[in-house]
Amino acid sequence: MMDEVYQIAVDKGEEIKDKINQFILEKKWKAAVILCGIGSVRDVQYANPAGTADNYTIEFFDCPEPAELVSFTGEVMKGERMAPALRKVYGDPGEYFIHIHAAGAMAGGVVRGGGFQKGYALRAVNVFIRQMPEI
Repeated sequence: MMDEVYQIAVDKGEEIKDKINQFILEKKWKAAVILCGIGSVRDVQYANPAGTADNYTIEFFDCPEPAELVSFTGEVMKGERMAPALRKVYGDPGEYFIHIHAAGAMAGGVVRGGGFQKGYALRAVNVFIRQMPEI
């Protein structure tokens, strides 16, 4: 049912986007909305625009430090539905494009975030997701 919210449990050491991808493949969904995620992460890679609004590039940066997720939301769609501008940045996504924006708070209250490229559960992460009509 499209109105049900599902929980994806990501255990210590597991890669978060891999678990989301496995879940979507098992359910055979065409699209989903990632409502939120909560937990602790490590070895996260983010992507952010750099430059000016008229002339920018995407910079990738790694955050190996442990962090608590303070924001985690996104969308999942079939790879062929990915916007051309995003395809230029990220390349061919495969069967699904998992598009997440996230932020994590590290020691001292420092927060880093951006387009979530990859990351691992430090202790555990719970992702709450719902099926959507194809987008």
